[in-house]
Amino acid sequence: MSAERARELALLARSGLPDEIRKRTIEAIAKAVKVGHSEAYVDLNDLHLDSGIPDSDLEELQSGVISTLEHAGYKVRWDDITTILIEF
Repeated sequence: MSAERARELALLARSGLPDEIRKRTIEAIAKAVKVGHSEAYVDLNDLHLDSGIPDSDLEELQSGVISTLEHAGYKVRWDDITTILIEF
């Protein structure tokens, strides 16, 4: 695979990150509600967001996720780069 093709594929995969994080967030909230908790944790460790993604893209990703959740009434804290804490 050429370096150009690898970059193209990486950009394509990166564009799917918001949907993957949204899906995991919904699942974590549903699981927390099901067991009677008032907070949920979303584990993002396996996405390796701490490397290979430009800081500007990462900041945009974080702010978009946080904004969406806060708009829905949740309190959100993104602990380091691997975990999202959601309180409701």
